[in-house]
Amino acid sequence: MNLDVPGDSDRPRSSSSNLTLASDVTTFVRPQLASYEPKNSGDSTIPVLQAFMDYLPPGGKKNLVADIAERKNDDELFQLSLSLVEGLLYRLKAHGKTPSITPSPHTGYKESVEKMASQITESASRNSQKWLKKACLSRDGNRCVISGSFDYDTAVKLGENHDDEIETELAHIIPFSVASYGTKEEHHTTSEIWANLVRYFPSLETRIGLTAESINDTRNAMTMDSILHKQFGNFRLALEPTSQENVYHIQLYRLPSGVKKHLPSNDMVTFRSHDPRYELPSAVLLGIHATVARILHVTGKGEEAERILREKEDIGVLASDGSTNVSTLLSLTNLSSRTATEQKPTNTAPHQPVDDKRENIR
Repeated sequence: MNLDVPGDSDRPRSSSSNLTLASDVTTFVRPQLASYEPKNSGDSTIPVLQAFMDYLPPGGKKNLVADIAERKNDDELFQLSLSLVEGLLYRLKAHGKTPSITPSPHTGYKESVEKMASQITESASRNSQKWLKKACLSRDGNRCVISGSFDYDTAVKLGENHDDEIETELAHIIPFSVASYGTKEEHHTTSEIWANLVRYFPSLETRIGLTAESINDTRNAMTMDSILHKQFGNFRLALEPTSQENVYHIQLYRLPSGVKKHLPSNDMVTFRSHDPRYELPSAVLLGIHATVARILHVTGKGEEAERILREKEDIGVLASDGSTNVSTLLSLTNLSSRTATEQKPTNTAPHQPVDDKRENIR
């Protein structure tokens, strides 16, 4: 299955008169990035932009290159990088909302957010998740799609005994949280997130038509071992599409060592439908999840977010009942723009693509 093949639907929505869509469109902006002057030793602008250019699908890469080419100075490049971190990486990683996201400086951003806001008229509801969980269990044969272990609750209900019973959960691919809002401010944030998603992952809109209001679609959900679900939701585990339909390669990023026993030994997963009424998980959506996981890893933004949360837990900032808004906490700590005296230096050297053979960091 070919994902995100370049075509009319993947053409950039903004352009530079000098931009040519060569075989490697990133060549055009490399000198511009090379001349960037970091604000301090913790400035991750260039590693972030380079990682996105390396791993975005063709349509999203073209849009990003156009956005970079439009930038007139280092401050605008910094703002673009910050908007990607706050408007995509942290929102997906932290599963929550912040009062605001640094707006992208690209042409048409405000209009794209307004358009998205007009389309998102109702918050996603958890009321349908009981049905969705049941539908996914039926489609997935009452088993975790990765480990193949049988759902414990179903076994009890059926009066059966299985040697491999585990507790499963409903796992969203694109997190449910980015489609849920309660206030006007959260609605605006949700609109910004989805405007960024469809710009840098055009196939989300052009190929499968997933929207904030259809977040509870079976194409965006799976039955998953509760232990694996936590790692998948934290983007430490991803399912990368292969050339074979419904076959995926498991990508791992610094998992707890005990999790490995829940995974197939060959690091491969094949989806099979046990109920044709419900579509299998989308390769497009899993490709987006895998791309975000990789960018979080190579930029260090995933570990950076987790480190801040651990520090806050150590001093008792997080509520014991789990009610703390994680994304707001990240925003309040200025996670993406801390000064050199407040954070350990991050890599500012030019980013090098990760070798797939070395990618499974366990």
